[in-house]
Amino acid sequence: MDKFFLYIGLSLFLIRCSDGNIEAEKLKLEQEKLRLERAKLERTKDEATGGKAPNEKTDEKTELPNTNTNMAKINGNSVLVRSNHSIQSNRKGVLTKGQTVTILDEYTPDGNHNEAILQSSTNFYNSYSGELLFTLSKGKAIVIERFDDNMYSISYEDDKTGKTGYAQLRASQLEFISGDVWYKISTTSGLSGWVFGKFVTKI
Repeated sequence: MDKFFLYIGLSLFLIRCSDGNIEAEKLKLEQEKLRLERAKLERTKDEATGGKAPNEKTDEKTELPNTNTNMAKINGNSVLVRSNHSIQSNRKGVLTKGQTVTILDEYTPDGNHNEAILQSSTNFYNSYSGELLFTLSKGKAIVIERFDDNMYSISYEDDKTGKTGYAQLRASQLEFISGDVWYKISTTSGLSGWVFGKFVTKI
């Protein structure tokens, strides 16, 4: 009888051990399955992000837009800002040498054949009395009134006094600006208008 119960007990023990091995194998299989699923997810994520984590920093340099492409400096003294791209249009203000401006637009006229730039300091006189009114320095823009006997009759309206002075010069004393570019500019103070391109240097 004792041998019988011993046999039964041993059998139950072996069955338990067998069941334990099966459970252990099942656990191992589940763990391996989870590992494979995790590896598959990692591969999918790498393909989607190009092999980099979403917040991973790279050595690639981001190209920033050049914000200075429309900036310029005034290269002349007391440069006039006008309402249009002509030296005969209304004056809106004066710019100083070295002043920074923003270029808004540009225009190249083809009908300003009567406009020129002084190549030397020039005295301007009253057309009737011959009285000296003012002297303009080299670089000032003037209006060509007519051409007679190889001389150009020119005029300039002084923005300080409102008086118009006249002078006569040879072609060598003038720089003709027909077809030269004008720039529409704005300043930090809110002034906007057209400036002859000779007095503007892009930066």
